[in-house]
Amino acid sequence: MSCTYENLGRGFWGCGNYRNGVRGCKYFSWYDPAVTERLKGVIVGLLKKIVAMEQERKNERILGILLLGAVLLVGFILGKNFFSI
Repeated sequence: MSCTYENLGRGFWGCGNYRNGVRGCKYFSWYDPAVTERLKGVIVGLLKKIVAMEQERKNERILGILLLGAVLLVGFILGKNFFSI
């Protein structure tokens, strides 16, 4: 599956040696039709949304870990002060 903007998401057939120097095979053929500019824009927009959602999920996990650490730290400090009285 192609990942270039010009041929985004198009499938192709090609020899495994297509770009291997002098002895490389030159067989290459598209099996999916070309994608319209509008569809390319939609696909790129969706990919950007996926990346943003994954980053948001990662940030939420980090925030949760930091919050848990803060709660444990406050609990430790309060517990230490409680037992030192």
